[in-house]
Parts: sequence; C-alpha cells; structure tokens
Amino acid sequence: DEHDEHDEHDEHDEHDEHGDHAHVEDESLDPHAWLDPNVFVAAWLPAMAEALQAVDPAQADVYATNAASTSEALQALDQVIEAQLADVDRSAAYLLPHDAFQYFEQAYDLPASGAVTLSDDADPGPAHLRELQEVIAEGNVTCLLTDVTSNPALIQTLTEGTELRTAVLDPDGSNLEPGADLYAALLTNTATALADCIGRN
Repeated sequence: DEHDEHDEHDEHDEHDEHGDHAHVEDESLDPHAWLDPNVFVAAWLPAMAEALQAVDPAQADVYATNAASTSEALQALDQVIEAQLADVDRSAAYLLPHDAFQYFEQAYDLPASGAVTLSDDADPGPAHLRELQEVIAEGNVTCLLTDVTSNPALIQTLTEGTELRTAVLDPDGSNLEPGADLYAALLTNTATALADCIGRN
C-alpha cells in the first residue's frame, strides 16, 4: 500500500546513502570526529589550547607545552591503531550498528558495507531490515557490530540462523572509567573489536 511504498522509499534512500559512502553530505556536520585521532590533533587540540590561552594568558606556555605533548601522544596512538588493524581482512564485509563511524572507517581504510540504522536512537524500517537480511543471507557479511544502544531483539533477528560474528563497540566510552586513559582506550578497544569481529588475514 501507499504507506509501505513510502517506507520502502525512505529506507531505500537510507541504504543508498550508506552504500555509496556519502554518509553525511557535509562531513563537517558529523559530530563523531573524535573517532579519528588525526582530526583531534589537527583541529580540536589547537583550538582548545588557544581558548585556554585566551582565558588564562599567564599559563599560555603550559597550555602550549601540553598541546605539543598531547599531539605527540595522539600521533603515537594513531600508529598503535594502524598496527592493530594492519592484518584485518579488508575483503570481508561487515555492518556497523549505526552510521557514526565514518571518521574511523576512513582513517584506517576499513569501509563498512552498511549500517543497521543511520541513527542510534531508532531501529531500521521494515524495508531496510529486509535488505539487511538479504545481504546477510547472501553470505557477504561476516561481522555484525553492535553498540550499547543496540536493540537486542533486532540483533537476534539479524543473526539468528547465521554464522555472523558479533562484537560490541563503545564509541562514546560510556563503559570506560573516566580519566586520562579513556580516549586511548576508546580507540584501541574500537580497533580490537573490529579486528576480532571482521577477522584477520
């Protein structure tokens, strides 16, 4: 009926948008840039240092020193993640829980085959769910990644009767202890989950 056609049209657009990897027309609107430490180094770190220096000029040298050491640490972290992902099977297809990982995908050359949903606060519509089930049934997908907001019933629907591997991502670090090591743990845990779920060469 007309309602189904509307749903299918909307979900088809959702699938196509992810399929050609045009996740967000203007990438500057994607708020998940912290998933690439190089973005942090190039854009956020200098801006934070300048803002702190502006409000506390007496400590300007301290902020500059801290920014420089943080930059070095994040560049080293980037190399650690590159090493973690060096032998990941890049021919294997995998699905993300929602469309929020493009910065990580692009930084480490691990493009996903799609996402269960474009948003972390809504389940996929019926048409997109059917598309996902068809892709999985074809055997092209080896890994289904979830996160702390994923609907367990939906994940069971997608994995039941399949040999899909699964792993949980925590892109916000909500399950991590707050502190100086949180950011590094967030990114290395993401890399580990991806590598273990996708598989290695």
